[in-house]
Amino acid sequence: MNNLIRYCKERHIPLHENYQIKYNTYFKTGGMVRVYIQPNTAEDLTILLKYLKSTKCQYKLLGGTTNVLLLDSCHYSVIVSTENVKELRITEDRLEVDTGYYLADLVRVALINGAAGYEGLEGIPGTVGGGIVMNAGAYGYKISDKIIDVTYVDINGDLKVLSKEDCHFDFRTSIFKKVNEKNIIKATFCLAEKCERVDIADLIETFHIARHSYQEWAFPNLGSIYSTKRDMYREILNKNLVQKVVYWFFKLILKNPVSKFINRKKPTNRLFNWLVAQFYVIEYPLSHKSINILINDGLKNDAEIVKHAEKLGLLYGVGTQIENEIYIEQNRLNE
Repeated sequence: MNNLIRYCKERHIPLHENYQIKYNTYFKTGGMVRVYIQPNTAEDLTILLKYLKSTKCQYKLLGGTTNVLLLDSCHYSVIVSTENVKELRITEDRLEVDTGYYLADLVRVALINGAAGYEGLEGIPGTVGGGIVMNAGAYGYKISDKIIDVTYVDINGDLKVLSKEDCHFDFRTSIFKKVNEKNIIKATFCLAEKCERVDIADLIETFHIARHSYQEWAFPNLGSIYSTKRDMYREILNKNLVQKVVYWFFKLILKNPVSKFINRKKPTNRLFNWLVAQFYVIEYPLSHKSINILINDGLKNDAEIVKHAEKLGLLYGVGTQIENEIYIEQNRLNE
């Protein structure tokens, strides 16, 4: 550990020792970190990762932490943040962007350059690197749609480039999901598909409004706990005939065009949450936007948070997969 600290200081790579990470995370949880490192450039990030891999030092690479749950009760050894690694280089039809660049900013860059195909990424929190790992997307758009190639540091610390085809993108996954084997440094995107800026802006606004209608914005949250293309309430209330009948009754009453129009300014799923509670014991606070959103109300501990996520997983049917990553360090680094 002392060698790592010395290595960073000699190369002027910013770090904090014994750092409380809780309020730096998106979910506002997380314990003490022995060494929290924040490289400022892609070059510094690359040489740091090469050093960590060569010394077999246990570490976690994090971006915006919008999909990662760090626990208050855990003490972590080494965390490397990519949030300051966010340079952007643009040509007429290509955009090269570092791993820590935020998706929201990527959407705006595409807009002002008249490049279509990025509109559905509007409102998705997090960084480009994290978005690539899980192939983030919405409304029929995916971050992989416009990717040309991805530059990463491999398990040996060497810099490599993968074409889009070799990234094995699929629904909410990619080749980069295997922890610490391939760490993303930057990616190249295509800007060749041009469109009128006013039309792109109109789509961005439409998706922004739609996202606000079903995503939690008040409490800290990690978005959807589980990823699926199906209705989560239908998945839960599908165990017997009574549940199915009641679900469809509520669906017809609450989700018809008239009801949606009346509730358009403040959509909610409170009644569906109440319905689930009639069949199952739910002790964790639920987001009124969706039962599938994990929220932090500041009153629940680590065990209760993890237990709730696991319980929902048991309620869902086949075809769902956990989307949030719960990071628990398995082996503390010897200091």
